[in-house]
Amino acid sequence: MDIFFSEFKHLVIQLEEIKSATDNFGDNNLIGRGGFGKVYKGTISHYKGKSMAAFKRLDSTLGQGNSEFWKEIMMLSRYTHENLVSLLGYCDEGGEKILVYEYASRGSLDRHLSDPALTWMQRLRICLGAARGLSYLHDPKGTQQRVLHRDIKSSNILLDKNWNAKVSDLGLSRISPANQQHTIVISNMVGTLGYLDPLYLRMGLLTKESDVYSFGVVLFEVLCGRLCYEFSNSRYQTLVHTWKDSYKEKKLEEIIFQDMLQQMDPSSLETFSDIAYLCLHESLEGRPMTAHVVKELEIALERQVTYEQQIDYEDMNRDQNSFSGRTEVPIYIPKEEPKMLLSKGNLLDVSKRFKHLVIQLEEIKSATNNFGDDNLIGRGGFGKVYKGTISHYKGKSMAAFKRLDSTLGQGNSEFWKEITMLSRYTHENLVSLLGYCDEGGEKILVYEYASRGSLDRHLSDPALTWMQRLRICLGAARGLSYLHDPKGTQQRVLHRDIKSSNILLDENWNAKVSDLGLSRISPANQPHTIVISNMVGTLGYLDPMYLEMGLLTKESDVYSFGVVLFEVLCGRLCFEFIDSRCRTLVRLWKNSYKEKKLDEIIFQDMLQQMNPTSLVTFSNIAYLCLHESLEGRPMMVHVVKELEIALERQVTYQQQIDYEDMNKDQTCFSETTEVPPLIYIPKEEPEMLLSKGNLLDVGKWEEMGRPLPKFGVWDPDHPASAEGFTVIFNKARAEKKARDEKKTRGESESSTNADPVQAASNNVNDPTPPKGCFTVLFHKMKKVANQSSQ
Repeated sequence: MDIFFSEFKHLVIQLEEIKSATDNFGDNNLIGRGGFGKVYKGTISHYKGKSMAAFKRLDSTLGQGNSEFWKEIMMLSRYTHENLVSLLGYCDEGGEKILVYEYASRGSLDRHLSDPALTWMQRLRICLGAARGLSYLHDPKGTQQRVLHRDIKSSNILLDKNWNAKVSDLGLSRISPANQQHTIVISNMVGTLGYLDPLYLRMGLLTKESDVYSFGVVLFEVLCGRLCYEFSNSRYQTLVHTWKDSYKEKKLEEIIFQDMLQQMDPSSLETFSDIAYLCLHESLEGRPMTAHVVKELEIALERQVTYEQQIDYEDMNRDQNSFSGRTEVPIYIPKEEPKMLLSKGNLLDVSKRFKHLVIQLEEIKSATNNFGDDNLIGRGGFGKVYKGTISHYKGKSMAAFKRLDSTLGQGNSEFWKEITMLSRYTHENLVSLLGYCDEGGEKILVYEYASRGSLDRHLSDPALTWMQRLRICLGAARGLSYLHDPKGTQQRVLHRDIKSSNILLDENWNAKVSDLGLSRISPANQPHTIVISNMVGTLGYLDPMYLEMGLLTKESDVYSFGVVLFEVLCGRLCFEFIDSRCRTLVRLWKNSYKEKKLDEIIFQDMLQQMNPTSLVTFSNIAYLCLHESLEGRPMMVHVVKELEIALERQVTYQQQIDYEDMNKDQTCFSETTEVPPLIYIPKEEPEMLLSKGNLLDVGKWEEMGRPLPKFGVWDPDHPASAEGFTVIFNKARAEKKARDEKKTRGESESSTNADPVQAASNNVNDPTPPKGCFTVLFHKMKKVANQSSQ
């Protein structure tokens, strides 16, 4: 996290300096109020020098807080443009959160809409400047990130002393990939009523075209000289529909600000109103890109400039006859045709894109026995879950039906996000979406059926072995690693709600990460991507940094996954209720790890199963996931590798235990021989800690006359290698089998010509060991080693 704060160190301004500049936030210095809090003015020193500045003081009771505060700092320090307001500094001290901006002496555009002194020419210049600022946010140069403002309105367009427009208030903005022509983000709805894109308001589908719609509202406000809403009979009413109807019915003169009518060039008005109306198009496809809006406003302004020059010439010609002959008036010819050239790209049409996933409500009712209790298999933050057999685009199978209950807090946004995510991102360790239903007031998601339910139900089950738990954790880690770095895309998915109840298990105990309804997309081409986000998730699993400041990163998911790993290790959920109060156990688990007292928290039914080195590897990576700083947490790809090692060590340990148990059951020779313990050396680490915590005694192999294989060198004939071990073992197995058969037939040792070595070579992949073959195995290994040294 130090990396994050160091980026903005030059922007820090002390609270005492701000109090001095604003006369301790005195009323005489108060210049405005907004959704963030009060705004003051004053002169202060900052990293650019000393100047008049605006101080925006957070009032958390108004709904904004840490998230918006840090997002504004991050956005305005990384994105700079002459038509974006400049951030001069910030203060996060003494319980105060204050943003310091360049001072826009003329305030915000909304204050000037009805001012007759603000000419049509000035209004065009203001609109063009704001459009350029927004166009920069949508397609900034030198970055793969696009910024969606989410709250474009006239009060968020500031004006300096020269009437230059400055887009401000990026506290609610969102980042999305800029390398796609059309980017759709599923988002919880924020913004200001009247300016909100109807599609965003209705379905939570946020696109750059959502900003374009809001900017179209601003253009009509500038044209009509008033805000886009009014209060009539104590009711709030928007005027956008009225304005659109007036345009379609060619009655613009009825809504245009009357003080401007005589100033307007008709062709300038036509170009301006055309682009403003297109911005308000109902479909995303019909709305222009902001770069095109800029071009159209440039044309409107040029036509107005030419028109006014012509008027001036004519006025001068009337006042005095200063020329001997007739004056030729210049004629403006636009460099581009005024007709609109909209991009007709393959913009996402939600209903068409997911048409193959649609399942009729009646089919679902039939499959679930009309959502009968006998088919109910669970409940969650989205609603109830049912099971049933149904036909879908993949065929016919048992499925799980998640039925939205909007009273639980989730709705359209999460519904469509889940569809978008699971249709775009597919992996064997992600739950598969089979279909959906959005009909008759019902919103239902249809998934592949995970017959064993969610992981949280099995945490305290002693029948779930340590080996199974390792495989489950590894599968879930692979699914999450895929989301963080999917192949073939520049988009990284941040899950935001990793927990054991969101890891489903199929009949073979394969893990499936589920519930992407709260997920966020961010660019995948940066090692550390920080997104400022409103906090969502589940307490106990939430990254403390995300919880405190709203700073969402892929490491936030890693922290949550670390909690799940400890749940699996301890055989219980990460929280408990004591005296009707919820208490999380994460701090207790971390302390037990640091104090080397894991045995006090590990699920007792598993202790006897565990290979100590497997446990060490597992607990080490689980603890690292819970590191306080983002830099200290591993990437998911590294978590996967460590869990693979932990599993491999447990497998080896279990095999050794099985062999020893069989050796105790019976002995394959009549003579009593003291057998040295079997030593298995994995190819990865010739000197790894063995199952009982003892370091490998390499001298034993050297005594046999052959050195150990070097790290990374594969020698299938070496008795210490995995394949060599298998071959030797099966040779011993074949010899024992031949001996047993001879005893059964009553034959002597020399009465058979059977070649057990050849038999073993024909069956080297058979993993089934004969009972009690350690003596044969050891002597065979020794024999091969001695032969190799001769």
